[in-house]
Amino acid sequence: MELIRLSLRFHIFLGLLAAVQTISQGQRTLGLLFRNENASAGYTLFAPSFSRDAFLVDECGYLVKKWTFPQPSLDITLLPDGRLFRTSRAAGSFTGGGAGGRLDFYSWEGKQEWSITLADTKMHHHHDAQLLPNGNILLSVWYKYSREEAIQKGFRAEKLTNEGVWSDRILEIKPLPANDYAVVWEWDFWDHTIQDINASLPDYGMISDFPERLDVNFSEDPGANPAEWLHVNSLDYNEGLDQILISSKFHNEVYIIDHSTSTEEAKGHAAGRYGRGGDFLYRWGNPRSYGRGTRDQHWLYGQHDAQWIPDSLPGAGRMLLFNNGSNRIGELYSTIDEITLPDSGTGIYPLLAGQRYAPEFPAWMYEAEPRNSLYSARISGVQRLPGGNTLICEGNTGRFWEVNERGQLVWLYRNPVNQQGPGTQGLLPANLDVFQIHRYPKEYPAFTDKALTPTSPIEQGGPEYDCLKLSLITEELAQEPAFFPNPVTETLIFRIGGQWSILNQVGQTLLSGVAESEVRLSLSALPAGQYILRFTPVNGKKTHICSLIKM
Repeated sequence: MELIRLSLRFHIFLGLLAAVQTISQGQRTLGLLFRNENASAGYTLFAPSFSRDAFLVDECGYLVKKWTFPQPSLDITLLPDGRLFRTSRAAGSFTGGGAGGRLDFYSWEGKQEWSITLADTKMHHHHDAQLLPNGNILLSVWYKYSREEAIQKGFRAEKLTNEGVWSDRILEIKPLPANDYAVVWEWDFWDHTIQDINASLPDYGMISDFPERLDVNFSEDPGANPAEWLHVNSLDYNEGLDQILISSKFHNEVYIIDHSTSTEEAKGHAAGRYGRGGDFLYRWGNPRSYGRGTRDQHWLYGQHDAQWIPDSLPGAGRMLLFNNGSNRIGELYSTIDEITLPDSGTGIYPLLAGQRYAPEFPAWMYEAEPRNSLYSARISGVQRLPGGNTLICEGNTGRFWEVNERGQLVWLYRNPVNQQGPGTQGLLPANLDVFQIHRYPKEYPAFTDKALTPTSPIEQGGPEYDCLKLSLITEELAQEPAFFPNPVTETLIFRIGGQWSILNQVGQTLLSGVAESEVRLSLSALPAGQYILRFTPVNGKKTHICSLIKM
């Protein structure tokens, strides 16, 4: 009798396999985890933080191009002419998060064409570098001021060490032949400060009266080294406005400054296209830093990759950033925030006396469900895509998300590479960090006349897969999802009633039951991986079968 039951169960399992076709791929932990028909076509460029390699993969997770460098990259971008521009680490006397020091251009074929090092005892490049339309490079550097200089600036002496203060300078450099460069413009936070502790020192005043300047004694998110005052982690340039957007992790703020000034004018307060010299034209994220807000109005927490959305993309002119959520009070989680700037496209940002810079809240925000399923305490990035989707780099975990305007996940990929090389499918190695990623449409000029043939996934092992069937959700469920989120971290929520069961990749039922409307099912006992979910809605004649990703 038992043999008959087993035989019947086996035939039922064969029928299930036929129904799901190629969904049953084995437990996927690396590479492509999820994709549906709403994912954007194109190639994603990423450089794992613990690897000397950089990879270009298509939307199915197949490798189309690989480069190898002498050292790991911080950020890497592909230029329209097919060259690569990247930043990386160089030895120096400054040690801190995001320490760089080296900037390179490489050919498509991987040949180094230009390289400089900005790392000495006085100054050290870190984090970001942006190629400007004129061919120059915009970058951030730590610049060391002595303890005595900092005290004379109004810094509290008891908070200083012998390291003094590392201010952040923004440099524009012109690449020159023979691995040389010239500084053609610079701006320094040091020239735009206010302090309220010593009336005998320069820049004394009431903090709230000078929102265009930075309080030297305000900092909420100090790093391991108290000398690092600001921790600037991203820059962006708006050519039409000739303005620069700066992100400071330690102040939980973003700033906009005028780039039209000369270097000398940038030190002052009344010159340039906007008549402010180098003073802030706008700031946002933490009004407590200029004495015009409370903790309840504090919005940004350790944010990265602040940028203007380009004119050709949905949301054009707004600011987009990865709000890491580090040091957020209560629950730790990250969001993607899109902010409408109060400038009406003029580059002039109104501020009423005694008020905060608008807006109060983002115009659009992506928050995962549950919200702590997206969290990266450091690094990370974001990109608006041509169709309106948003690409997210969850840097600490090496997960790349693509979501649509309604916040629905349409693509999920996990970096499969660390210092040991590609990992094995089904396992989850450590150190999968990625600083930022970039998606390029297939018609991007860099790909003209290039042979881009998908080969195989980067990760080792695992059966072949059809990327279009990694997520097979029927049209009826897509219109009114019966359950969410998918992928799920801990709790699966059933929106409508019905019978359900969760199976592993060999057809064994792990969990089953009957759901009422809005039932919450804990999946904390299931290990991360891919499962099969069967769902029959109440009074439904059709059983829906789809892939369920547990993260």
